[in-house]
Amino acid sequence: MYRASVDRVVSSSGTRARLLLLASSLAMLTPVRASAANEVVESQVVAPRWLVSATLSYNVYSYLGVTSSAAATSITPDKRGTFGQQVGVGYQFHPNFSLRLGLNFAEALYGYPNGASVLTTIGATPWVVFAAKGFFIGAGPFFAIWTYGKNGFDLGTWTALGYTLGLPENFALSVGASLTTMFLQRTCIAINPAITISRRF
Repeated sequence: MYRASVDRVVSSSGTRARLLLLASSLAMLTPVRASAANEVVESQVVAPRWLVSATLSYNVYSYLGVTSSAAATSITPDKRGTFGQQVGVGYQFHPNFSLRLGLNFAEALYGYPNGASVLTTIGATPWVVFAAKGFFIGAGPFFAIWTYGKNGFDLGTWTALGYTLGLPENFALSVGASLTTMFLQRTCIAINPAITISRRF
């Protein structure tokens, strides 16, 4: 009878020890599972992919090639002042790449020929942008439906580069320059420093 009592005590102590060991193991596993769950949640958080942008530029140099009715010429701000705007939308399809579509407009403030339209250019630019560590560079074709102050189709290229600074609420400020070329009606090369405000959503 005494031996049976001792066996029950030993058995009870063994069960208690096993329960304590199990509880300790569960306590050690719980933080790991919580940490893993947090990692899964964080990995599922996707940065905003869509963006809208508005760009203001100023032409600092343009080269216009020779035509049958005009000689080649260079245009600088002391001869003509031209502002440009681009309203754009984009989609980030890769951590470093985005596809953009911009609508381009340009107006001459002074120095344009008498009787000519102040609105010098209307066009569209689908372009691909590569960005890393704040810096970006992009390029694409440029399609113009209004050129040199009159109705007329032209084709060229659009290239831009610069640096982007992130702002609160998914806004960003970019400073850079664009290089626009056209070559159907007349060879044209234009350099335009620009500033852009954009927002992702």
